[in-house]
Amino acid sequence: MLIRIGSKIGAARMAAGFGATHAVRIGPTTTGALKFWRLPAENILLLDIESSKRVDPRHISMLLDFVYALPAEARLFIHCASGMTRSAAAAIIAACALEPDKSPAEHFAAMLKACPRIVPQRRMLEIADDLIGLEGALKKAGDEDWDRRLESLPPLEISPTVKRAGPAPSSRPSRLAVRVKRFLHLAIQAS
Repeated sequence: MLIRIGSKIGAARMAAGFGATHAVRIGPTTTGALKFWRLPAENILLLDIESSKRVDPRHISMLLDFVYALPAEARLFIHCASGMTRSAAAAIIAACALEPDKSPAEHFAAMLKACPRIVPQRRMLEIADDLIGLEGALKKAGDEDWDRRLESLPPLEISPTVKRAGPAPSSRPSRLAVRVKRFLHLAIQAS
C-alpha cells in the first residue's frame, strides 16, 4: 500500500497524479466529494475535522475502519488544508494500524523522510494511540520527534541596527500630560 499526503490546494490534481484509488479528505465536508469525482463514493472518506474544532474519537474510529477495509494494493491519498498537520497524523495513524509490527517511531521516521515539513496533529495521535492500543507509544513518538526537531533548530541571529523601536523619545510632554496638568491646575484654582 502507498500513502501520500497533500494540501487542499491542488488536491484533485495531486491525487490523480499519484494514481489514488482511495482518498481521505479532512476538513469541512460539504463539497469534499467533488474533489475526487473520479473515485467511487465508497473509496472516499470525508472527515469533518476543522483545525479549530476539537477532534472527536469517532473521527479516528471512522479513519481506522476505512483503512482496515482497504485492499493491500490501495493507493491512499490523504489531504487537509495545509497538508502538514491533520493529514500527516492520519497517514501515521493508518501506517501504525496497518503495520503494527513496526513501531510508531519507525512510521514517524518514514513519514518525515517522505515529507520533512510535517507537524502531525497531537490530539489525533493521542486518540489513535488509545484506539489502536499502542499504550502511549504513538504519542511518545510524536513528542520525541517534535522535541528533537525543535532542539535542532539553530537560534535566530540578528544584528540590531536600531537602539529603540518606535518613535524617538520627545522632550516635549504628550498631549495627555498637558491636559492632565491643565485639569489639575483648573481643579486647584476652583477649590
